[in-house]
Amino acid sequence: MNNLSWILYVADAVPRAGVLVGFVSVALGVGAFALLILGGLLRGQRDQGLQVAGKHLHRKVPPLLGAAVIFAFAATLTPSRSTILMIAASEVGETVASSPEAREMMTEVQSAIRAQIRRLAEE
Repeated sequence: MNNLSWILYVADAVPRAGVLVGFVSVALGVGAFALLILGGLLRGQRDQGLQVAGKHLHRKVPPLLGAAVIFAFAATLTPSRSTILMIAASEVGETVASSPEAREMMTEVQSAIRAQIRRLAEE
């Protein structure tokens, strides 16, 4: 498979991965919120062991929220299919425009335009 084939494959797969990353972000956020509530309930208990368990649960909330934020940024920054296809078109256009045949045609087009401008200037 050439580079263009890989880009087309990625264009199809990446948006679905972005949705999955978004779901993971939401799940981590909900989990952190649940731990926060459960930890608060346990810390309010009279039993010393439950209070310690509540403190341990509260310590797990910041890493979960951090991971949720990272996954949310990843989901937000995931390019859409159309963006990836535009990048592929840009790459193809650059390759075509830099080919010797394209340069020769551009030289001929520029010569024809210059000749037309000279004719119009003479009139």
